[in-house]
Amino acid sequence: MTYLANNGVPDHLLAVWAGRTNVKTTKKWYVKPDVADLLPAAEAWGGLAGGVWQIVTDEGVNP
Repeated sequence: MTYLANNGVPDHLLAVWAGRTNVKTTKKWYVKPDVADLLPAAEAWGGLAGGVWQIVTDEGVNP
């Protein structure tokens, strides 16, 4: 579901695909961003991704 959501499939179609009637339930349980999904958003904040990536690599943390 995460792949579909990240590639523009509308929420109501994700819910149908998952066999759910509630879009919020579908997104809560089936759409899970990971670090790779978050990095482009961090880059949009003007270099925040470098700081996040540094934390991940230095501390072995997977936010």
